[in-house]
Amino acid sequence: MAPEMISIHGGVFRMGSDRFYPEEGPVHEVAVEPFELDATPVTVAQFAAFVDATGYVTTAERP
Repeated sequence: MAPEMISIHGGVFRMGSDRFYPEEGPVHEVAVEPFELDATPVTVAQFAAFVDATGYVTTAERP
């Protein structure tokens, strides 16, 4: 059974902060395309099965 998905509208938002840590700035506008999100959290076991099935490599694992 496929998980229930929630549609998230795209848009523009201001990302970052000039008030706390230097690496959070500068504040800048970011455009986000519409996307879908699982309605419930994904477990580690579900993510592992996804990786095994697709060969997905996370951003952190890429050189």
